[in-house]
Amino acid sequence: MAYEYTSSNGTTYYLHVRKNAVLRGGVKRTIYYFCKSPNNAKGEPCDMPEGYSVKENPRNKFPFAVKDKSASKK
Repeated sequence: MAYEYTSSNGTTYYLHVRKNAVLRGGVKRTIYYFCKSPNNAKGEPCDMPEGYSVKENPRNKFPFAVKDKSASKK
């Protein structure tokens, strides 16, 4: 079951993961992103990974996953 988040304006988003996504410069990383659809062709639904939390953009209320500062210092 995918992690669900309801933003402050009432829209429900679902967390997805995309493993080995190719970023600029050819770097491959695992990325986590939210979308309105529970199923997305670009990634797979997932649970919230350990060491991450959800923040919300104050202007458009779109959620995003961020690493917790205490987890990144290990």
